[in-house]
Amino acid sequence: MTDDGMGLSDVDLLGQDSGMVLASRFILSARSPVFQRMLNRHFRKANASTISCNLGSDALSVLVDFC
Repeated sequence: MTDDGMGLSDVDLLGQDSGMVLASRFILSARSPVFQRMLNRHFRKANASTISCNLGSDALSVLVDFC
């Protein structure tokens, strides 16, 4: 995982284009029911530091900014 300079990110979202987007599990879970289920402790990827997504990194960045 890369550092965001503030220590607030705890997960990297890997886009289809191999770009990385830094994010906070807490913020994603609080703002998105999809990420809440994905980051739930019962989900296979819940403890992964990097999660592959079926979106490009530009779209992931917009999604994270929206959250």
